[in-house]
Amino acid sequence: MKKLLISLFLFAGFAFAQQTHSATLAWTDTANPSGTTYNAWRASGTCPTPGPSTTPPSGFTQLNAAAITAMTYVDATVAAGSTYCYVITAVTAAGQSVPSGTGQGTIPGAFQVSGLTVSVK
Repeated sequence: MKKLLISLFLFAGFAFAQQTHSATLAWTDTANPSGTTYNAWRASGTCPTPGPSTTPPSGFTQLNAAAITAMTYVDATVAAGSTYCYVITAVTAAGQSVPSGTGQGTIPGAFQVSGLTVSVK
């Protein structure tokens, strides 16, 4: 499903609509205590194999400025035709976890996932 942001510009009788995309990340966490927060990380291009094992994940950029308290995150900064790889880390009093499984895909389109659910608009 594509999310449309409609901006109309009239030019010689034509109307143009601007289209935007997003990637919604969703995950489950049964291993960490309540009060756990999360960080969402993104790399451009295909995911490394195996996925990242260091924290912070090498080659990834943290997307969230504030701690994520829900188990979902919307990346609204994606660009059509670009390929992205995502991972999540959990943050507890003990520190930050190693990265989750990966989610990878090209916008818009289907994502290949390994421990992370990603939906694209």
